[in-house]
Amino acid sequence: MFIKELLDNRGEVSLFTRPRRFGKTLGISMLKNFFEDECGARGNRYLFEGLEIMEAGEKYLKHMGKYPVISLSMKTSKQPSFKMAYECLQDEIAQEFDRHSLVLASEKLNEAEKNSIGK
Repeated sequence: MFIKELLDNRGEVSLFTRPRRFGKTLGISMLKNFFEDECGARGNRYLFEGLEIMEAGEKYLKHMGKYPVISLSMKTSKQPSFKMAYECLQDEIAQEFDRHSLVLASEKLNEAEKNSIGK
């Protein structure tokens, strides 16, 4: 019911930090599969069949496949110098930007929002 809790207590941005071996990757994968629509027409729905979130009601299911999930891992930043770590983090941000580039071409953002992303 992590997804339900996230939606009930939603903020504009959510940050999840956890110690090593605490399920961060699994949690982010679950959120990506629920909130993003990579397969089209909510194609990941089958992954949640039989889980409590599917019984929680339309209030929660209407969010399925509707939002981008931006995931940044600091493990790529484990480099011998600050400069190299910074460049790795920049690369990771660029990859996430590219992964969500279709949002810029869509009608989901107004012109002011699209312009602010390029800054």
